[in-house]
Amino acid sequence: MNMIHSDAPEVWILVLDRQLPDCEFDRLDVQSTCFEQFLLQDVRSDINADEVFGGEPAFSRLANAMTLLGQNASLVNIVMTEATNSAAKAHNERQDMESSMRRSRMPLLDVYELDHRIVCDSESVSRESATVDKAFSANLVWIEANVAAVTHPATAAIAILDFVCDRLASCSESQQKCPVLLVTFRKGDDFIVREPLKSSVPENPVHVPLWIRPNLGHACRVQALTGSFDLLPTIATFLGNSGATDENSPPDVAQIADLSDLEVASSVLTSEPRSLAFLCGAPQVCTNRVLKLHGDGWMGVRTEEFLLVISDDCKSNASQTESDGDSPEEPSRRLYVKPDDRFNVNDVSSTYATVTEELSCLLQNLDKQTC
Repeated sequence: MNMIHSDAPEVWILVLDRQLPDCEFDRLDVQSTCFEQFLLQDVRSDINADEVFGGEPAFSRLANAMTLLGQNASLVNIVMTEATNSAAKAHNERQDMESSMRRSRMPLLDVYELDHRIVCDSESVSRESATVDKAFSANLVWIEANVAAVTHPATAAIAILDFVCDRLASCSESQQKCPVLLVTFRKGDDFIVREPLKSSVPENPVHVPLWIRPNLGHACRVQALTGSFDLLPTIATFLGNSGATDENSPPDVAQIADLSDLEVASSVLTSEPRSLAFLCGAPQVCTNRVLKLHGDGWMGVRTEEFLLVISDDCKSNASQTESDGDSPEEPSRRLYVKPDDRFNVNDVSSTYATVTEELSCLLQNLDKQTC
């Protein structure tokens, strides 16, 4: 088996299928940097598993960087055997992620399936220690868990996090260092905005937290606008990608506290994916940012101050801001103030007509860049 050296960089990422409103990850909050403005940039219902984090091109860039460094990866699927009603769907999702990694030539050591009843029981973990050790022996350990369909999803999610943290502690004890841990979700919660309020594009499915626990450092909460396409560049940075710049290279242990004094001056509204490593431990560091969003029947652009949503069937008609006041049709363009309008219920596209037009043009330019 191709084991990594004890001094080699390691990153573990735990991806749960859906954020659970009644599930609090307290231990992550007291140990990690929490990115509270982390948005899923592609939430279409028919997307592949890799498209949530930038698609095959993003995975290929990470795979190439890892291959050049002689690094490897493992895919760990925590199988929720209790979820019999959605077993077929969960199986397809697991195959989808594996296929995505193999198409992008990710240097996979192997793919492991661990029953959640095993990982949630310390005695079972001990009995299966050989398999578990192999599964967590790569430079990059990508862990997928679909917990939403089980009877007690919050309990299952916390038990899985406890299992991963116990593995981290064991790794830290044996290797005298701890892998970087990232935890996030594929979808937000199912909160529904009810009448008399109305939201055709609720933010809850798009807005999820991201926790990053580096080797050492203090916990903090970051309000900088970040997106799911930033995830793979962040992983590449923590794995020591030689293409990382001084700005986004992961801090040394002695530098983490100093990052609180870091200032990033930028007047350019950038849409490029970025590594989030340098933000760990620096809650006040924010740069001007724009994120392109894509959902079922709509596209959007999000800045620190606004969210613009354009219906797919109307995006070619950029001059149409609102439907006639007597028309039952939805406006083709809707603008919301952020972060104040948490549930996207107050359309201010008429009040901020200039902003609406500027963001519409920006979205069109982003479309041209990705064509």
